[in-house]
Amino acid sequence: MTAGLTGAQRTNISPVRGGQWPALRWVCAAVGSVLLADGLVLMALGYFSTGVTVPAMLGAAGSWLAWRWHGVHAWLDRTALRRRLWRICCALLLLWAISVAAFWAVLVQRIVHADKATASLAPQVILVLGSGTPQGQPSPALRARLDKAYEVARHIPQHGWWCPAGWTLTRR
Repeated sequence: MTAGLTGAQRTNISPVRGGQWPALRWVCAAVGSVLLADGLVLMALGYFSTGVTVPAMLGAAGSWLAWRWHGVHAWLDRTALRRRLWRICCALLLLWAISVAAFWAVLVQRIVHADKATASLAPQVILVLGSGTPQGQPSPALRARLDKAYEVARHIPQHGWWCPAGWTLTRR
């Protein structure tokens, strides 16, 4: 990137993009690799949900950006519109990531409060939402949910329960 530049021109290069591997490029490479590897492993195990494919695609995009860092930034620097659109997209991605983190924080908080508030109430129905049944067998997450539902059902045998994940379970 700095080949053919005079000494004065080299000093005006942005520190973010000036080095071979600026910090942001390392972040893109690390986060992108983890997201992509996680997605590929889950896809190899047969899971193809939005929660798997979206992070995998973001990981692929981040890894590609880290690999082609200088080329992408050279392309972006050709016009002010490209640079502005890039910054808007980065801001939107950051806002989306913050909203996902906020969603999970609120969800965890509500679960904790709901557990405390409903600990003394008997449920009227037990609904087990699944996470897939690859090859007709419950996934580890579904198995844990079914085990918990069975524990609860043992204490209130007068109620039936329903699992809409392809399994219909009845009381014994």
